[in-house]
This record gives sequence, C-alpha cells and structure tokens, in this order.
Amino acid sequence: MSTTPAPPGNGNGNAAAPAVERGLIHDLGYGAYSGPRSGPWTRTWIIAREVLRVGWKNPWLRRCMWMSFMVVAVWGVFIFVQGQTQGIAQLEQAKAFLPKKDTYVMWAVTRSLVFIGVLAGAIVGAGAVSDDLRAGAFQFYFARPLRPQQYVVGKLLGVIMAIGLVVVVPAVGLAAVRVVMETHVEVMVRALGVIPRTLALAGVVTLALAALAVLMSSLTPRKIYAQASYTLLLFISFAISLPLAKVSNNVKLRVISLRDAVEGLGYGLFQKWTFDRTWAPPWQTSLTMLLCVFGGASLALLWRIRRVELSSLGT
Repeated sequence: MSTTPAPPGNGNGNAAAPAVERGLIHDLGYGAYSGPRSGPWTRTWIIAREVLRVGWKNPWLRRCMWMSFMVVAVWGVFIFVQGQTQGIAQLEQAKAFLPKKDTYVMWAVTRSLVFIGVLAGAIVGAGAVSDDLRAGAFQFYFARPLRPQQYVVGKLLGVIMAIGLVVVVPAVGLAAVRVVMETHVEVMVRALGVIPRTLALAGVVTLALAALAVLMSSLTPRKIYAQASYTLLLFISFAISLPLAKVSNNVKLRVISLRDAVEGLGYGLFQKWTFDRTWAPPWQTSLTMLLCVFGGASLALLWRIRRVELSSLGT
C-alpha cells in the first residue's frame, strides 16, 4: 500500500504529522470466540424454560396449583379421619368394606388431580406450538443450528414441568403426608412404598397429558382450537368408555379413556381393594395404553414439526 510523505513542519516548531496509509480498513480487533461452548441440547432446555415461563405468566396455571393443593388437603383429611377411627388391626380386617389409606392417595391422583392436569395441559400445552405457528417463528428457530428433535423435546419438557407442578408435586406431597401420619415407626417404614408408586402413577399421567396437548397444539395456529380439541377429546372418551365397555362386555375398552386407564394402572400399582375394581381395566392394558399415547403423540409431533420445518424453509 502506498503512503504519502508527511508534510513538513509548519514553521512553528511542531513536529511533522505521521504518515497515513491509504486503503487500510479500520480493524476493530475482533477475533474468533475462544471461550466455553454449550452443548447442542442446551437449546432444548432454553425452549423448555421459555414454555414454563410463558405458562407461569398465565394466572390460570397458578389457580390450578391452588386447586391441586386444596385437593391434597381434602384427601389428607380423609386419611387423617380414617387413621383416627380405625386401628391397625381393624384396617387389616377392613379390606372388603373400606379402602386403605394408600387407596386414598391413588384416588387423589385418578379422581381429582388428573382433571386439574387436563386443565393445566390446555392452558400451557395447547399454546406451546400454536403460538409459534401463528407468529411464523419457525423460520427463526430452524435458521439456526436447531434440530426438530431438540425443538420437540424442549416443548414437551416445558409442558411436562408445568403439568407436573399440579399433578406430580401435590401427589407426592400427599403420599408423604400419608406416611408421616402413621404413629408407629415400623408401620411408617412399611408405608414408604406409597411414595415411589405415587410418583410413578403421577409421572405417567403427566407424560401422556403433555404429549397429547403439544400434539394438538401443533395442528393449528389458533390456540383456542387446540384447547377445544384437546379438552373435548379427553372428556368425550371419558364419557363413552364405560357405556362402551358394558355394552360389549369387555372391560379393556375402558382404556380408551385416559382417566380410566390411569385408574387401572393405579389399581395395579397400589394393589388395593376398592368398590368399583370389577369394572377397572387391567393394569397391563392401562400401562400399554398410556405409553402408546405418550409415544405415539411424541412421534406424530416430531413428524408434524419436520413438515413445518421444510415448509418454513421453503424446501
């Protein structure tokens, strides 16, 4: 590059100005990033955290939490009253007449918390993907190194955490209360098994509800339509499952209702006699149905997101 000689001094004793290079681009000193790099699945956690953050801003999710803890309080009273009115020997002899304390924990999940979980899924899960569809955010997502699998797992994880706040946390809390209410240490130790069983039951419920909610959300850019289809699907299947099973004399057909499948699984996990166990579906069929709902909805969601990815990138 050529340089122009500096002009001579101005006669006042000032030094000559330095030479100026022509054609030199101003260098800001930028260099390649050399710090720590996060893994590719970190993006999944960012998506999940955003889903939970947006859901938490909805006051109805917080109301669902209050409802779930009220449910825990009510069922806790039932457990306390039965523990005060019946001794250990009477409880052992009451299998054919009264439910045991563990059964109340199961009923809290299958007959109360599952419905609050449906409401939480409609609030958080139904808008998880539909909001992105309406805003055209997939061009932003997939223009970056983000795979559809990571997007799907992130959305599912965020909705699972939201539903878990109103199903898993209160259910495990009630199971812990049931154990603590025992006055004999040996009975308390023997009752500790209710906690992992409750966690398994509530966890499977949460997985199935979350996957179904996010799948419905991916089918339409209108959140209200996703909420309506998700809620109607669950409640219509619940309404027709028992009549259909009785007409066909096949109790396994009750698993078409997610709530009945949850109760069938609960009977298998808790192994307690209850009043209507005759018409409860087998726990093996119930577990298979719930896992198929979760797996099938997740795979269908992944297929749907891949289709959206291709259409948003114009390929």
